[in-house]
Amino acid sequence: MFVSCSNTEQDTNPVINQFFEFYKTVGADQALDKLFSNNRVMGPDKDELTDLKQKLIEVTKNLGRYEGYEIVYNRHIGQSIAHYAYVVKYEKQPLRFSFTLYKAKNNWEIRNFKFDTDLFEEIEESAKFYYIE
Repeated sequence: MFVSCSNTEQDTNPVINQFFEFYKTVGADQALDKLFSNNRVMGPDKDELTDLKQKLIEVTKNLGRYEGYEIVYNRHIGQSIAHYAYVVKYEKQPLRFSFTLYKAKNNWEIRNFKFDTDLFEEIEESAKFYYIE
């Protein structure tokens, strides 16, 4: 289910902001490299990252022009774990990008990144009567 959030300073994260800046200016390939470059402990191995890049490029190549993004959900667990979901807008269809971040001391690091196209199916599912109280 989607939870609407305003795109204020407290709703954003510098790691994600930098990712989207790279995504817009130099593309998915370099944006994903940058996203995982600050992770000293975890993250996909080289083959997994290459596969993730190829899948994202393949999915987006028929969606038309990139139109921007907006935050649709964020949740913090304490001061050190955060999860964000964004609608990434394309001319023909949106995608959802999900980021999970961890901050042990001073800097946020990406721990998980996913993308999917299931937005409309989830909206339809959430409108079914058995979800209505």
